[in-house]
Amino acid sequence: MNARLPSVADEPVALSLSDLLALRSRQTDKSGQNTLDQYNHPGLRPSRRKGQGLEFEDLREYTSGDDPRFIDWNVTARTNRLHTRLYRDERERTTSVVVDLRSCMLTGTEALKARRAIVAATRVLWIAAKKGDRCAAIVFNDTTIDASRPRRGDAGVTSACRLFIDHYQQALESDTSATTNSDKTAADSLGEMLQWLLNAGRHTGYSLIFSSCDSIDEIDQQLLTDLSGKGNVQWIMVSDLADSEGLSAGKYQIQTDRGPGNVFVSEKDRSQLKRYLEDKHQATLNTFEKNDLSVLQMPKLGSDDELLAVLVEVFL
Repeated sequence: MNARLPSVADEPVALSLSDLLALRSRQTDKSGQNTLDQYNHPGLRPSRRKGQGLEFEDLREYTSGDDPRFIDWNVTARTNRLHTRLYRDERERTTSVVVDLRSCMLTGTEALKARRAIVAATRVLWIAAKKGDRCAAIVFNDTTIDASRPRRGDAGVTSACRLFIDHYQQALESDTSATTNSDKTAADSLGEMLQWLLNAGRHTGYSLIFSSCDSIDEIDQQLLTDLSGKGNVQWIMVSDLADSEGLSAGKYQIQTDRGPGNVFVSEKDRSQLKRYLEDKHQATLNTFEKNDLSVLQMPKLGSDDELLAVLVEVFL
C-alpha cells in the first residue's frame, strides 16, 4: 500500500520534519511523471568565467601564458597565426532558499503563509539537489537570521529542513509580545537579511526569497539597487486571499496588549480595507519594478505547483 504524501492543505498550521522529507518523492509534473527523474545527470554547472572546463566557449589568437594543449592547430594552419580554444569553466553551483518567518508570515486563511513558504522552498531544494547543486537555507524572523551550511545531495536538503522546522516551531510557540517589544521594525529585519545575503558571497548560484515582501518599500533604496546588481536573486511573493480581498463582514476575536477582545467588520469597513490592500500591493510591485528586481507571485493555495514549474524551467 502506498503511503499518502503530505500536502499543504492537509494541515493549515502543523508541519514536521517527516513532512518535508517526504516531499522528496512528491515532485510530479502535470502528466504524473516524477520531475526528479528528469534530472538524473547531477554534476557541475557552467559559470560565466572562461577557462579550461569541458564546454567549448570561444576561439581567439594565442597569447603568452595560454596552455599550449588548447591550441587549435586546424585554425592555426588556415590563418598562419596561433589560435587557442577557450572553454567555459564549470563550477559547483549553490541554490539557496530564503524563508521569511516574520510575524507577518504567521497569518493565512487557507494555510499559514510561513508554512506554504517552507513547503515550496523545500520542494525547490529537493529538485536542486537532484540536479547536483549544493543546497542551503536561510531563515529570518523579527529578530534573528540563521542559515544552514551549503552541502550536496540529501544531506544539504535535510539540514535545511531541520533549520526550517526548528525555527517554524519556535515561531508558533513564541509569545507574540516578544516581537512587539523588539526595537526592530519589519523593515529592519528584512533589510538585515538582504544585507546578510549580499555579504554571503554565493555568486555561483541562485538565491530564492520566499516572503510576503511586507515593508520592502521601506528598505534603503541603495540596498535594493545592490541586490538588483547581484543578478541571481529571485523573489517569490507569498500572499493570501485575505491580502487582496480583506476580511468578510462579521465579528472577530482579536488579541491585544490588554488581552483578548472582539472587533466587528462592517461591509463599509471591508470595502475600505480592500482598497487599502490593493494600493499596498501595487506599491510593493512598483518597488520591485523601480529597482529592477524579479518577482513571482504565489497568491493562493493551489498555485504552488505552477510556481514550481516556472522555477524549475527558469532557474533550476
